[in-house]
Amino acid sequence: MMRFVWVFGIAFVCANLAWLPGEAKAAPSAEGEPLIVTNTLQIYPQDVENYLRMLYGIHSADMEWGGKVRAEQALVDIYALNLLAADARHAGTAGPVPEEWAKNYLYSMHLASLYLDAEVERRLAAIDWSEQAEEYYLVHKDELVTEEAITVRTLLLAVEDRTYLEAATLAEDLLSQAMSGVDFKDLVLEWTDDDGARQSDGLMEDVRRGQTVSAFEQAAFALEEPGALSDPVFTQFGAHLIQLVKRHPPRQLSLEEAEAGIITRLQSQQRNQILGGIRNEARDREPEGFSLNESGIKALMIEASEQGES
Repeated sequence: MMRFVWVFGIAFVCANLAWLPGEAKAAPSAEGEPLIVTNTLQIYPQDVENYLRMLYGIHSADMEWGGKVRAEQALVDIYALNLLAADARHAGTAGPVPEEWAKNYLYSMHLASLYLDAEVERRLAAIDWSEQAEEYYLVHKDELVTEEAITVRTLLLAVEDRTYLEAATLAEDLLSQAMSGVDFKDLVLEWTDDDGARQSDGLMEDVRRGQTVSAFEQAAFALEEPGALSDPVFTQFGAHLIQLVKRHPPRQLSLEEAEAGIITRLQSQQRNQILGGIRNEARDREPEGFSLNESGIKALMIEASEQGES
């Protein structure tokens, strides 16, 4: 509902917008012939650009169209809302908010958004992020560790052309051969149904928890010593045999390894702090000519409180 209200508000501001029909073409120029003409509307390329800029917060000098799908969806929405607004006017429907006030308010929101983005980026650019990252690292380095990971070699017996029972029987036979001394890598190259794995001798490197299906993960991480083999593991893909090649225990990251992630985290935090600070400063500011109608504010708050309690 909030998105609908926001889009409708933009429709109010960009009064002459409509959908852009036909096949995908090069981004339209801000000048030129109207794209759609009716007895009451003329939709120009600049109308389309203005709408997309306001709806998606596009502030760059060069227009970022974002592709045909996004543009068409936005334009279809705005076209329908314009038609509904026209129907409302013809029906004599009057909204509680004057049209001119709504236009001015929404455009003020647009300008404020532009200013906030630019001011936040200006302040962020003035910070020495390498220095900030180093300070953060010295305080939190015990928390900055890699995840536990393993490297395994796998053999898949798919169930597309065989039953699970047939896959299980074959997997037990291959496991017996590996336990008897046959090189597991040779078995992978001969028997695996995973073409991608065959090209890498069945190796899956730096596997972390959450990256594979549950049954495979549990069996793989349960292997303790390099060379150890799992019993057959069954998933929706078929029967798997897994051999542990190497364990990668958690280790502390160096500053060089952790710096990019630290900076990303700190910039996100600082961006929110700067935004909050600018907004609070604006709320507390008392420019020249500032005055408060305290009795009027008191009366408004009393009315609002009485309605809230009723």
